[in-house]
Amino acid sequence: MGSNATIPASGSFISRNLKDKNYFSSIHIVRVLSVDVPSGLIQVGAPVNDTLRMPLLGLSVPPDDSNNQQPNPKASSWGRYIPQVNDMILVAFATDGKPYAVGHSSISYNFMAAADAELEGEGGIGWGFVSGKTLKPGDWDFKASRGATLYLGDKATLGSSICSLTLSQNSQDLTLSAPLSIQKAGNSIIRYGSARRLVLPTDPSESFLYALSRPELAQEFTVDLRCNNLIPGGLSLAYFSMGDVIDELKKTVQVSNTGFPVRRSFSATDITGLIPYYTETVDAGGNYELGAPFAFSFKWTTPAAAWEVISLSTSITSSTTMNLTSIATMTLDSAIIKVGALAASPVVKGTELVAAFTKFSGIMTGFTTSATAPDPTGVTSGAAWAALAANLLILITDLTAALSKKVVVE
Repeated sequence: MGSNATIPASGSFISRNLKDKNYFSSIHIVRVLSVDVPSGLIQVGAPVNDTLRMPLLGLSVPPDDSNNQQPNPKASSWGRYIPQVNDMILVAFATDGKPYAVGHSSISYNFMAAADAELEGEGGIGWGFVSGKTLKPGDWDFKASRGATLYLGDKATLGSSICSLTLSQNSQDLTLSAPLSIQKAGNSIIRYGSARRLVLPTDPSESFLYALSRPELAQEFTVDLRCNNLIPGGLSLAYFSMGDVIDELKKTVQVSNTGFPVRRSFSATDITGLIPYYTETVDAGGNYELGAPFAFSFKWTTPAAAWEVISLSTSITSSTTMNLTSIATMTLDSAIIKVGALAASPVVKGTELVAAFTKFSGIMTGFTTSATAPDPTGVTSGAAWAALAANLLILITDLTAALSKKVVVE
C-alpha cells in the first residue's frame, strides 16, 4: 500500500514553484535597516531584502476644482508615521510579485513594560502604570521619539517634555503647564512665567533672564498690547507687567529710581505709539511713582470716600492756580505754617491771632471813645476824630466777622 502522490525532487521546478508560492502568498514581518525621510523610502531586511515605500496611515490628493485632471496639493490630507531603524514592518506582495509595506508590527509589550519599570526613578518612559498612565479599551496613546505625546482617554493631553496641555472631562477644566506661557494675537503678546527675551536683535533665540537678589529665573506676567501696522513687531499702545518687571531696552529686571526692583509697571502711549503719556510703577520697597507729563486733566472723583494720607514729607506744586475748597471745616495742623515763595514768613497761630485782635479791639474801642470826646484844647475838631473812629470801627467789624467764620489755623 502506498500513496500515488508524486513527491517532487529537490531543486525541481515543482519544488521551487511551491516554495515561491508560499513566499509570495504570505505576510512577512521584517526589520527596518535604514530610513530615507525626504524620499519616503525604507530599506528592510530578510527575508524581503528590498527598498520599499514607507507605510502611511493615509494620504489623499484630490483633483483641482477647476480642472479634474490636475491634482490640488493644497487640499491634500495625510497621516504619516516616520519609521525608525529596527521598527518591525509588515510586507505583502501584489499579484505582480512586487513587495509593499502595508503596516506596522510591534515588539513585545512586556519589553516596554519592563523598560518603563526600570526607569521608574526617572518617571518612566510614559508607557504605562509606572508613568502614571492607565489605558482602557478604546483609548488612544501616541508618543514621538523626540518626546511629544498625545493621550485621548478620560482626558485629552498634549505634551512635549515638561510642557503639557490637559482638557479634563471629569473636573471640567483646562490646565496648561509650562515654565513659560506665551500667547500672541497679531503683534500683541502675553508672557506668563519665566522671563525670556532676545538680548541682542541678532540672537537666534531668546535667553532666560535672572531675578535680582534671588538665585533663580525672573518671573513675570506681562501684557504688551501693540498696534498692527507696517512696522515689524508693531508699536506698543499699552504695557502692563508685574512680578520681575523687565526693562525692554536693557533686557534685565527693571530698577526704580530708589534702587529697588520694579514689581508692577503700567504705561500708555500717544496715538502714534511712540511717546509715553502715562507711566506708573511700584517697586519692591513699596515706593510708588506716577507720571503723566502731557496730561491736561487729572481727576479723582470719590464723593463718598474719606481720604487719609500719611507720609513723612509731602510736597504739592502747582504751576498756576491752586484752590482748596471745603464745604465744612478745613483744618491745617502744624507746629509752624509758613506762607511765601521762600516759605520764610511763619503764619501766626489762630489762637494767638484771635487773642491779639481781641486786645487790639479793646484798645481801639477805648481810643475811639476818647477821640470823639470834645477837644479841650480846640487843636483838632471833633468831626475829624469822629471820621477816624468810624473807619477804625469798620476795620474792627470786618476783622471780627472774618474771625467769626472759624476758618482757623491752629
